[in-house]
Amino acid sequence: MIIVTEEAKRLVRTTARAADISEGMSLRLEKNRTIWHDEPKVVMEVGEPREGDEPVELGSDALLYVSPVMSATYDGCVLDLEETPKGLAITLGPPEAGTNARG
Repeated sequence: MIIVTEEAKRLVRTTARAADISEGMSLRLEKNRTIWHDEPKVVMEVGEPREGDEPVELGSDALLYVSPVMSATYDGCVLDLEETPKGLAITLGPPEAGTNARG
């Protein structure tokens, strides 16, 4: 299972609301087949939740669904926010990296 910090959940919720996602659709975290600099690319996409997806909830709302492949590949990793020169970015890393959120 991927751990999602409260700060990252709030940003995902804001993103979903701004995207005005239609009924039955949601944000999904998926491992893309595209390779970027010798590493698999992780994408957040709009789509229907699929069988086996793990919901990430904030309160009673399912904000994001994580595909089984992502969950298995990044088991125990943390989805968090990190301050960059261009602003906040979503990061995915090992739990020992700690919470990088600024704000």
